[in-house]
Amino acid sequence: GEICGWVFDREGRLLGPPSNQRVASPPLPTRDRTTVIALAMGERKRAAILAALKGSLLSMLMTDEATARWLVEQL
Repeated sequence: GEICGWVFDREGRLLGPPSNQRVASPPLPTRDRTTVIALAMGERKRAAILAALKGSLLSMLMTDEATARWLVEQL
């Protein structure tokens, strides 16, 4: 998956170089200091959304009902 250019694996861990070596956006903030809200939906995004949740990369998720139901089944 990817958030603002930062690439992460299926467990929600940010990848090291070279994948994230030249990202132009600022680093993702830690969830203890700020709120990270994601807006993502659809079957194509499901695996990435699940990974971001597993890795605690998000504070909040806005998605469609079908994706939400799928996520609840996975977690």
